[in-house]
Amino acid sequence: MTFDNSSYESWLSSGKMTHELAGFLFNNFDDFMETSLSRVETLVDKGKHDSAFIEMIAIISFFNAGVSKQPSIIGKLKNWVNKLQSVTKKLAKSLKADTYTVSVGLPVGVSIGLSFPV
Repeated sequence: MTFDNSSYESWLSSGKMTHELAGFLFNNFDDFMETSLSRVETLVDKGKHDSAFIEMIAIISFFNAGVSKQPSIIGKLKNWVNKLQSVTKKLAKSLKADTYTVSVGLPVGVSIGLSFPV
């Protein structure tokens, strides 16, 4: 099954996370993660590293916005930690980052960090 991007696209254009949209993310989380992380990998594979980076930022922002309305979404991440780490590593390598981090902090949310040489 492929995630229906219309809800995600709507959030991208409006920036508004509703309880209904958070519920949609909760109910379709696996499809969202599969579709979204595959999109980042495809962009990296095509050499569109900057676009992949922006897409990853948007994915994490959407996830965090959903968690702010429905904290139970964070539990859905347990099956995706390894894939999220793998895609972040691939993205970091493509951007020639020195290091990368994937972390969860309080208030509840996921953070992706990339460090570059100066």
